[in-house]
Amino acid sequence: MVEELPITEYRGNPVLNLPMAGEKQRPFAFGLSKAKALLSYVGAVEAFVAHPNPLTAGEIEGCQVTDYKGSPVLNLPLSEGGEYAFSFGMDKARAVTANWDMILKFVRQQELDPILALVRKAEADIKAAQQARADGPA
Repeated sequence: MVEELPITEYRGNPVLNLPMAGEKQRPFAFGLSKAKALLSYVGAVEAFVAHPNPLTAGEIEGCQVTDYKGSPVLNLPLSEGGEYAFSFGMDKARAVTANWDMILKFVRQQELDPILALVRKAEADIKAAQQARADGPA
């Protein structure tokens, strides 16, 4: 049985809701752009979680590590100049590393499935047009 992804919508856009440790924790919710950023920085997220004291790192695999109220925060660049970042702490980073498969499935579902459906339809339309030409005028 195929398990459904925990997807909601925000302003008309799909949002993935990763489960967090603890029953009372709200899910870690983000959309397609941030999901793709996570996939671009798998090494940084994994290194951040594995680091014994990330606050001392300053930077992990091209991503800044900052301090928020004494807790480490990983900042994934979302733009070329780095003026925009996707920032989250250790609990959310652990939720990400525990759910890479869900993130991959979410991106695949949002990006590839619509393209594949378009390609399949185009293939069928082309085949039908070629067959109609081969059959001659009606």
